Amino acid sequence: MKKSYLEVAAPELNAKKGEETITWKGKEIQCKTLTGSYKKEGEEVEFKYWISDSVPGGFVKRTRTTKQKDDTITTTVELQSYQVEK
Repeated sequence: MKKSYLEVAAPELNAKKGEETITWKGKEIQCKTLTGSYKKEGEEVEFKYWISDSVPGGFVKRTRTTKQKDDTITTTVELQSYQVEK
């Protein structure tokens, strides 16, 4: 499959990579970040993901802001709890 097809289907694959430490429920978690934006069908979308290998499944937090005409919608999804087996 061509990369250009993937970019249209999943524009978040072109995210900028980085690192950031965030505080979650009093704990410092070192995360890899994916940040970016794209335009699709009259919408402007900005997003940021925080991912950590120390959390099962890797997902710590995600924010996404969608702007369409006069409306702006921001969603935030955040890890609620996790347990590591001993």
